[in-house]
Amino acid sequence: MVRFEPGLGYRPNVISYYIKHMKETEQIQAINDLIENQYASKKYGELQALSKIFNKNFLDELENILNSTSRNEPKYRDRFEVSCGWIDKIPLAQFINPVNDINGNSIKGKMELGDLLFIYSHNRINVISKGVENQSVENRAVIVQAKIANKANPEVPIGRISKGSVSSTSKELALLSSWPEFDLYQTSRSKVPLLTNIQLDATKSNAKFAGYFLKQWFVGEPTHKFVCNESLGSLIVNLKTGKEGQDFDTTKTFDWDKLIKTLIDTCGKYKLPNFIFKGSAWGRFFNIPRSPLIFYFYFGKNIFTRKRFPIIVINRIVQEGEL
Repeated sequence: MVRFEPGLGYRPNVISYYIKHMKETEQIQAINDLIENQYASKKYGELQALSKIFNKNFLDELENILNSTSRNEPKYRDRFEVSCGWIDKIPLAQFINPVNDINGNSIKGKMELGDLLFIYSHNRINVISKGVENQSVENRAVIVQAKIANKANPEVPIGRISKGSVSSTSKELALLSSWPEFDLYQTSRSKVPLLTNIQLDATKSNAKFAGYFLKQWFVGEPTHKFVCNESLGSLIVNLKTGKEGQDFDTTKTFDWDKLIKTLIDTCGKYKLPNFIFKGSAWGRFFNIPRSPLIFYFYFGKNIFTRKRFPIIVINRIVQEGEL
C-alpha cells in the first residue's frame, strides 16, 4: 500500500489515486500523518502546539483528505469544505451551585469552557424545477480542552492538580466531566452572562480532553484517570460519521443547542446560511464563491493567541439534480 505523505501536496498519479480510494481507517491515518507533518520539532508549548492545526495549508489538506471518498456524478455531487474562525476571548463558565473539584476543594469564579470547538454540518442542495431547495440534514459539535502531555496516552486531566487547592485544570475537569449547571460569560470582566442556567448532558459525546506529545495529539473522555488513546484524526473522522459529537439544532431551545448557537453568534457575528443557523451577519467567517453554504476565515498574521477560542467547521455539501 502507498503511504500517504502530506508534504507531497496531493500531486496526481500515485497520491491522487490513493486518496480517492481511502477507507475510513486510512483517512484517520492520513489526517494523523498530516498533523504530525505540521511539527518541525517535538517540543511545543500549548499555544504553539494548537496553532499548528489552524493554518490554511493544514485545513486545505484536511479538506482534500475528507474528500477522498466524495462522489462526483452527473446528478449527484458530494464534497467537504473546511473553514476556521475564532472568538476573541475564550468563553467562560461559572457554576451556579456549589461544586468541588476532584480533591474536594470548593471551586470559585469562572473557568474556560474549552480551548476549541469542532463543528460538523451536513447540508443538501436539491435542484428542482422550481429552483434550488436547501436542507440542513444534521449538525454535530464537540468541545476540546487541550493540554501538553509528558507521555503518550496520558490520563485525564493531563495537567497537574494540587490536592490542597483549586487549579484551572481541576476546574476544567469538574466542568467537562459532569457539566454542573453554569452561566456562560463572554469575558472574565463580563457582568452579564450570555446564557444562564445551562445544564448539559454529560452522557453525550460533547467534550474531550486532548494531550499533545511528540508531534501527536492523544484524545480521551473527560473522566478522571481516563486514558487518552484516541487520535485527533480519529476524532475528526468519527465526528463526520456520527460516532463522536452531540447533535445540535440552532432552531431549538435545548441548552446544548443554545450554547452552540451562542458560540457561533459570538464568533465575530459572521454571515451564515439562514436555513442552517437561522441568522446572518458579517464577521470572521467569510463566504467564498464556490459555495453559498460555506463560511471561510481570512488567514492573516497572528490569528491564534492565548485568549482566542478557535472554531473549526467541517461542512459536507450534497447536491442532487441537474447541476
